[in-house]
Amino acid sequence: LDPTMADVGEQAVKRVPLTNRRKDVVRKGVYAHAFKECHELAGLFADCVAGRMLSVVWACRPENHAMNECLHQYTNKVKMDKAYSDEEDRLAVKRAAEKSAAREKRAAS
Repeated sequence: LDPTMADVGEQAVKRVPLTNRRKDVVRKGVYAHAFKECHELAGLFADCVAGRMLSVVWACRPENHAMNECLHQYTNKVKMDKAYSDEEDRLAVKRAAEKSAAREKRAAS
């Protein structure tokens, strides 16, 4: 299947690249999911930084590293590219359904 096409049942539908605004929405969703999955480690880091200023850099390094490692497994390039691709597919299917409904409406009238 051509990477610019999305498979919709028995027909292929042209995928349209995501706008920057749509990419931002997808990115925020991926990050929200990552923080949800890593909330315990984020909480430990937040507890560590509470009441600290400059010492955060060295005092909370293990907590920060653990939190970032957790977040990275949900926000790495492969995961982000998949999320963007899934959204392009979802929008292509939606557009195909809208076009099909419009064709049926025109044929019925």
